[in-house]
Amino acid sequence: MITPKSQLIDIKKKQVSDLSNAAKAILKLKIESVIDKYLRGEITRDEAIRLIGAKMIEIAEKQLKAILDDVKWGINE
Repeated sequence: MITPKSQLIDIKKKQVSDLSNAAKAILKLKIESVIDKYLRGEITRDEAIRLIGAKMIEIAEKQLKAILDDVKWGINE
């Protein structure tokens, strides 16, 4: 039995969608890995920016500051 062309198109769209989701997941892991290495001091800020961009590093720094501020506030309570 021959698969209708419309079904083949739907199958190809799903494969592209799955690939897109896999690519997004890999990119997210890369970003998290670079941020982790930067915050641990394993790579420089400049290297981290080169790898994932200044915006992502700025977000990570702001999030870290917020966490540290919360911890300080909690200790002083």
